[in-house]
Amino acid sequence: ARDPFRGRKGPPDSHRYVTYLKAPVRPLPKPPLGTRDTGVAVFAVRPDAWFSFAFKQKNGSPGSPNRLAESMLKVPATTRNWNTVLKIAAAP
Repeated sequence: ARDPFRGRKGPPDSHRYVTYLKAPVRPLPKPPLGTRDTGVAVFAVRPDAWFSFAFKQKNGSPGSPNRLAESMLKVPATTRNWNTVLKIAAAP
């Protein structure tokens, strides 16, 4: 019901990701974040997570939401595909 991706369309051939932060971050950076060069488009941020689309960079390699989060926020993070998060949430 609280799907942050509902109604959002990412770049062509992109995948949906949530990046969980080890510690809450304040002040929050304001989206949109990321560029064609990073291969990441962040559209929503919370103190403990951010939501993004990852796609191929100009050099052809996939974008890394985790690398972008850790370099910008200076806190450890872990990133999961949104489909994986939904499967875990639906598990008994």
